[in-house]
Amino acid sequence: MDSTRKLLFALLVLAAVLVLTSLWILRTDAKIAYNEIEQHLDQLPADKSARIVLYCRSGRMSTLAAQQLVKLGYTHIFNLEGGMIAWEQAGYTLFNR
Repeated sequence: MDSTRKLLFALLVLAAVLVLTSLWILRTDAKIAYNEIEQHLDQLPADKSARIVLYCRSGRMSTLAAQQLVKLGYTHIFNLEGGMIAWEQAGYTLFNR
């Protein structure tokens, strides 16, 4: 199992930071628009030390969302580099709603 997959299985929350897509990674716990993080904190752990992995299509919006969560005090934020594009290119499956 490669390191990306190990990381995903070890984490508590997998959050998709999505805009206009129906694709997602299995076991995604929350789907939040990257620019609406503060309005949906109820979908994220109250424990700001919880591990959260963010992803989007390319990695750009999840990077912005990660920066916002850090500003809000979250301390263990991970971003899937390259997003769903890289995930699929690595041979992993994306699911459609």
